Amino acid sequence: MRSILAGMAGGLAAGALTSGVAAFGRESGTLHKTMAENARDWLQQNTSSPPPGPVAEHGSHFGMAALLGGLYGLTRPLTRFIPAPIMGALFGAGLYYTNAAAIAPAIGMTEGEDKADKKISYERLAVHVGFGVVTALVAAALAERSHDDDDD
Repeated sequence: MRSILAGMAGGLAAGALTSGVAAFGRESGTLHKTMAENARDWLQQNTSSPPPGPVAEHGSHFGMAALLGGLYGLTRPLTRFIPAPIMGALFGAGLYYTNAAAIAPAIGMTEGEDKADKKISYERLAVHVGFGVVTALVAAALAERSHDDDDD
């Protein structure tokens, strides 16, 4: 249970960091449209509901970050033989391939990574890998701290 909670906290931290990077990247013109923006646009085009406000958008983003972090925490006890940063990078790459390369194009949210501009594909991959690494590092630090607390 502790590894799941540590993973959720790591996911929240990674979600906050990736949100900041995405916001800065859009403002500075260095990053293209994010997967979150694609999701928002897809929902607007495919549902009759009004567009979500910023609170709902950020709430769903952080909810997904916590959920995915929890998934990382759930799998971590089975992968302890892999260093946390490497496991985080693998986890993030797996999220990218599951979401950006499989689910999103299958439901029409994106054009598919094979048709996307390679720079955009690499940006998406980098953000997902970054999310995984931050999730893993925060979760590892919290798990280590929790373990130290048990020794007292």
